[in-house]
Amino acid sequence: MEKMITTPKMSRIDLNKMCFKILLSMKGDKFRARSEILSQIPNIKNNRPEATSIKSYNDAVQKLIPKIQDSLKDTDKKLGEIYQDESGNIIFYVHNIVYSEQRAIFYNNSNNVSTDISSMSNMFNMFLAFMSSNNNIPQKNVINLSTNNLDKLEISNQNNIISNNKKLFSEIIVEWLRYLNNRTKLDCDSDEYLSPTTLESYNRNLWAYVFPYLEKHPEYNDISIFSSSVIDDIFKGIKCLDTKRVLLVSFKLIFEYAKKHNYISVNTISDKKLKKNSKNRKSKADYEFIEEDCRALWIDYMIKDFQIKEKIYNDAPLAFLCTLLHGNRPEETCGTKWKDFDFEKNTYHIQNAYKKIPIYDEITMKRIGWDKGDGPLKTPESNRILSLDLLFKELLLEHRENQKKYFKKIGKKWSDDEYVFRNRYNEPYTPDILSKNFTKFVKRHKDLSHIVIYSLRHSFATHCKNNGMSAEVLARIMGHTEYETTQRYYIHISSKQKKEELEKVQKQDLNKYLGKDNSELVHLQNKVSNLQELQQDDIINYVQLDNNTLSTLTTILTKIIQKQRVVA
Repeated sequence: MEKMITTPKMSRIDLNKMCFKILLSMKGDKFRARSEILSQIPNIKNNRPEATSIKSYNDAVQKLIPKIQDSLKDTDKKLGEIYQDESGNIIFYVHNIVYSEQRAIFYNNSNNVSTDISSMSNMFNMFLAFMSSNNNIPQKNVINLSTNNLDKLEISNQNNIISNNKKLFSEIIVEWLRYLNNRTKLDCDSDEYLSPTTLESYNRNLWAYVFPYLEKHPEYNDISIFSSSVIDDIFKGIKCLDTKRVLLVSFKLIFEYAKKHNYISVNTISDKKLKKNSKNRKSKADYEFIEEDCRALWIDYMIKDFQIKEKIYNDAPLAFLCTLLHGNRPEETCGTKWKDFDFEKNTYHIQNAYKKIPIYDEITMKRIGWDKGDGPLKTPESNRILSLDLLFKELLLEHRENQKKYFKKIGKKWSDDEYVFRNRYNEPYTPDILSKNFTKFVKRHKDLSHIVIYSLRHSFATHCKNNGMSAEVLARIMGHTEYETTQRYYIHISSKQKKEELEKVQKQDLNKYLGKDNSELVHLQNKVSNLQELQQDDIINYVQLDNNTLSTLTTILTKIIQKQRVVA
């Protein structure tokens, strides 16, 4: 019997596959691609390789693949296929490699022993099939990729979704605006209802700043590379803080919309905040409002202008007074009708808003015109019944009689469904026109501080708070759900309050300077006479005394101080 032995030969057999995801996230302003933990692979060089890119997630994935391959060098495994499943997940496979010695084949002359290699191969293939059906490979429909064609992937920079029908970022914005436009047509009691004013605020600023920027920088017209740093670049050309705030809110909502509709899976700008600019930034306390000491002067000018017989300024001054005395939003003032007042119960029911309503091209969402009319209030809480200010009531009754006479003169029937505040064309004001009239009113009276019409609402809230109104009641009167909104945006500290509070501290300091605990401080005590004079001024200001009593009190204080020095 003759035996023939083959030389042992090592062959690489794919026994099993391990599946891992590539996770995508932002790392500061960089795009990061990161492998799931590979610690179950023995001798792995780096159990969680990652790569970053300033360009895109696509570029980060390109950089990550060689790092995964390098991490597997000292293992008995190799990088296999790279897939995208139907949910958009990026998956890579690691082949589990075993080295198997090819068994010797024995032959004898009588052919008594023979190994059927093809049969062994078939059996082994059946084993592989069994193993693959029980491993962790996803069974979804997948797109097979390779390290050579990864550059063809369209990976969203905000997530791990790959889209074959990718939309431009500007198209996503327009789609979002159309979605908001549909919400403005819902019943105002619906939770999904959106005020047309809010939509116009978003739309106006997006068309003014974002669309022109994307047209100038088409490389960023892709949600996959539109990042926080791009937003900062857009904001460089904007000075108004409120405009930046509106745009930032818009961007966050757009990204949330994109996430909901599977354009992205993570809103990576959700934590984006406006960068503080101490040079131009105003604190809440610095925003303009009417100081308490000036309140009567403002009211006097409003009454004066309203009562001008020639009616040069129409009903606008009375509308300003209504806003200052009741804290209305401008559109609520414009929408006020006579039926909203109950002169017997002295109540004012705020239940309507009159404003300009934008008209859009529903395909491009460009504004193509305006309409005017009644509309719902900003929030359900905005519908409220207030106590009618008695001073305003007297002026209002006078105004009603004059309006009735005017309607009779022009041959129009008057009813309590008419608007209270009307312009020279006998039409109700819109908020923007009322605002322009207010600017003219302030310029006419040189001794009034420069504020905008919305500052009247702020002034009302501050005035009520300073006069002891409870937080809960003030929030309801302002039409807010919670007092935090009122406190955060509408309550201001007057100059008089700041002065008085600081003077209290300074007076306390003065008393401490004169105390016996500081008697050894020579330089400070040398100024005692000056401090005494300051004390006398304080006594004159805060305690109304005649000169004789004041002289006696001063003498007593001086003796007390001298006695304290002797004792010390």
